[in-house]
Amino acid sequence: MLPFEITVNSNTIARLTMPTRATKPPPLFAFVLLAVALYLIIRRPETGILGWFLRGAMIVLSLAQLAIWWLTRGMATDTAGAADDIVRMQKALYSDAHEYRAVQPGEIHGLDIPFYDRTQQYFQTQQFRHLGDIEDLTATREFPKMRTFIRVMSGDDGATQVAIYHVKMRGIYRLLQTFKVIPKNLKMIDLETELSDGSFMVTANSQGSDTTGAVSGVVRYQHPLDTPAADLLKLHREQVEQAIRRDPVVQPVRANTLDDLIASQHRLQAIKNAHKASIGYMDAKEFRQIAGSKSAAASDLAAEFERRKHDV
Repeated sequence: MLPFEITVNSNTIARLTMPTRATKPPPLFAFVLLAVALYLIIRRPETGILGWFLRGAMIVLSLAQLAIWWLTRGMATDTAGAADDIVRMQKALYSDAHEYRAVQPGEIHGLDIPFYDRTQQYFQTQQFRHLGDIEDLTATREFPKMRTFIRVMSGDDGATQVAIYHVKMRGIYRLLQTFKVIPKNLKMIDLETELSDGSFMVTANSQGSDTTGAVSGVVRYQHPLDTPAADLLKLHREQVEQAIRRDPVVQPVRANTLDDLIASQHRLQAIKNAHKASIGYMDAKEFRQIAGSKSAAASDLAAEFERRKHDV
């Protein structure tokens, strides 16, 4: 299940869009501009249409600057600080097993509940069973502005698990969606099968939204965001069948209960954790893949991760 990995990408991209400086003091120019506009409104109210337009524009510009500062005030924007923050975030997500809890859909506001219901109904026509709705508390603690819940199901006699979730962007991430820096409408369908050799097969509509690097032992098939659930299920079943045909000794590990599914997730997480630890939680290669940007900020951060690798 991948919602926290999508937040990794969004968090990284957010840092790349910020100007590079060591500190983030309040924008003095915005306060001055707002003060001038209010002075003109109060002390010189007699003016024409153009005068009122200019005063309104001054107020809008100053409030926009203040809003951006408020949303990004906690972000480290110097290169070393941003790199430290990214590594800390990676360690928080990839050091231990994730903690989950059962939730009611109404607990988390703003999510597209009809999307959950429609997708669940389709998989039920394919004899999948609803195991529960869960929240990844580890991800929520790290990204409280991107809180979501995951609807999990099991089918194919327990061989295939489905995770359905809507990643709702809030705060700076919502602003970045407005300017098309990160994708909108992240309504995800993630199918997984654990195999008896300890590997995992994952099929999801995460192309472009989950750009984390390849992990040994996890075979990932990514498709466009608008791929229908029926197509994802067909493609996943085909890939699993081919894997078993190549090595008949290998069989799916069955997960027929919520406890089974969470135990499988812990095993998958252990594989990812070991991979992240082996690269120092972030290296230049994976950073460039996640960032997908050739901006000066991205290049500086990639160089910083490369430097740290050689300093170890």
